[in-house]
Amino acid sequence: MQEIVFILSNIILIILISIIFKKFNFLLDNPNIDDHKLIYTKDTPLAGGIFFYLIFLFLITNIGSSFLEFKTLFFALLLLILGIFSDIKKDFHPSKRLFLQVLIVVLAVIFLNVKITDTRIEIIDFLLTNFIFQSFFTIFCILTVLNGFNFLDGFNGIAPGYFLLSFLSLYILTLITKTNIDVLFLEAILAALIIFYIFNIFGKVFLGDNGIYLLSFLLCVLSINFLNNNAQISPIFAVNIFWYPAFENLFSIIRRYRANSKLMSPDRKHFHTLINIFIKKKLNKNLIKNNNSITGLVINTLLLPNFIFAILNYNKSLVLGFIVLINILVYLLVYWLLKDVSEDS
Repeated sequence: MQEIVFILSNIILIILISIIFKKFNFLLDNPNIDDHKLIYTKDTPLAGGIFFYLIFLFLITNIGSSFLEFKTLFFALLLLILGIFSDIKKDFHPSKRLFLQVLIVVLAVIFLNVKITDTRIEIIDFLLTNFIFQSFFTIFCILTVLNGFNFLDGFNGIAPGYFLLSFLSLYILTLITKTNIDVLFLEAILAALIIFYIFNIFGKVFLGDNGIYLLSFLLCVLSINFLNNNAQISPIFAVNIFWYPAFENLFSIIRRYRANSKLMSPDRKHFHTLINIFIKKKLNKNLIKNNNSITGLVINTLLLPNFIFAILNYNKSLVLGFIVLINILVYLLVYWLLKDVSEDS
């Protein structure tokens, strides 16, 4: 009964937030400006961050968590505010936004004592014994993931679906390893993510920068703490969780540098954008209007095997590394096959 009440409360909450945002014209995605979204007759709320922050706050207050604390939510709140400002101020310069991200993440790593202590890669583990390198490495990883997820928030379902798969993977591992740590907490998060995913895939609500910053930061902190406290799971499992947003970020930087383009300027050459253009060419006219959501579903489906094989081999570092390598090679192959599609569109 409590589960049903929680689910209904989530649905009511997301509807209320959307209504309030529309009524006060606050945090709305403008289709006349942000043409990477579906074409709507009405603006869509960028309500992800506020929705999930309220959920996390409720869960920590009522269920508790051994990994996430109120001080963690304080730094998450700072990133949430930064994301809201980024969503509102469309001309917010990327370098200023990155500076503030770095500042918040650095402070979070210091005050929350978040640290990557083990990778099962000998040379990196040796370097991690140095506090300065350990801190820098942890900060670099979190920032890479945070900005990588931000690249994914252009099509319905991709980012929320990826968060859903990531949290689901951690939940399954708590059951497999019989640690039973934060099980109720993770179940509640998964319920909220499923509800948001459904609303998002139908284009009723978006994560926005505020939702991306919040969820990616909390997922990073939760994953680092989870793996640090569970020796049964290989640290490489975290690479399997985060490889796609991280690689999308790093690959985009390299691609733009080689093309002499501005590193932080948006373009139409992301992996998911090429998939979207290809799908539009293959759809009939009746489905064209749904190409945004179809792209999200296709990307989620392509990424699903990575999570399945990673879970099945959670304690085998070499196999997990091989899975990541295969994913990257497939990414590069598909990208190479579709690289000219944006120019022909």
